[in-house]
Amino acid sequence: MIKHNSDSQKRVDSGFVLRKEPKVASFSDGFKWFFDGAALFGKNPMGWILQFLTWSVLNLISAILFQELSKFLWPIFIAGFMWGSYALDTKNIFPVNSVFSGFTHKTKELLLLGLYYVVAFMVVFYISRLLTEFFIGDLSILDDQQKMISMYTGDVRPEQLEELINTMRSLLFFSLLLLFFTMPIFMAIWFSPALVIINGVPPIEAIKLSFIACLRNMLSLLSYGIVSSIAIFIAAIPLGLGLFIVIPILFASIYISYKDIFIDESGADSGSDEQQKKHKATSKKTSIEL
Repeated sequence: MIKHNSDSQKRVDSGFVLRKEPKVASFSDGFKWFFDGAALFGKNPMGWILQFLTWSVLNLISAILFQELSKFLWPIFIAGFMWGSYALDTKNIFPVNSVFSGFTHKTKELLLLGLYYVVAFMVVFYISRLLTEFFIGDLSILDDQQKMISMYTGDVRPEQLEELINTMRSLLFFSLLLLFFTMPIFMAIWFSPALVIINGVPPIEAIKLSFIACLRNMLSLLSYGIVSSIAIFIAAIPLGLGLFIVIPILFASIYISYKDIFIDESGADSGSDEQQKKHKATSKKTSIEL
């Protein structure tokens, strides 16, 4: 059950009221999330594309400068897209600086999310590596990648073939372990930025709620993954230019799925007079920040 200290906690930054329990969506809802995300993208396609380009450049720069530590900023940027989606959905306004909203709104909480994400990823990376070395053998990722490249380019001697086979086996085992261990991390972070920036849910609670919601909605997330993968494949055909449309749609659809699973729209206008006053005050604050 979703715990709240008070009614005001449910309405911290918007009129959205959290359900008592995350909704269990149907298999077909996953398809609906994608197409509703496309409709939200259609409200301001140029704004979405510009925000996506801005994020892409910043993400590339941070990856070059900080490498794996660049993941520290991911929840902040994702939260910015969620905040922009919320503004476009409820106010028909898509702020030109929405991608930076996480740096000005709930920044401390989002930084904590980023810290948890990076630490968790580093832990599973090294656990996967240790297990690979224990069960398969030594693993030197950079050297092994070079060996794989030499195999594909044909620059390999017959006596190196056995070594290459062992290298392939180590890398495959490591990759499967990494995928297995990172799935819970992705589940925990999937909805967390939206819960933090829109509803003001504390980071740890947001992580728990996101994980529970993903666990309960594996079927709907499967259908969402199917349609998203097809869209990405088609978008990548014309020199990848279609990704400038599909990736923003994916961001919008994450917001749509968050709203469908967590938000009780039927209770958005309920509450006592005192609660209504709190809601009006927070709504005024939200309008100013949008």
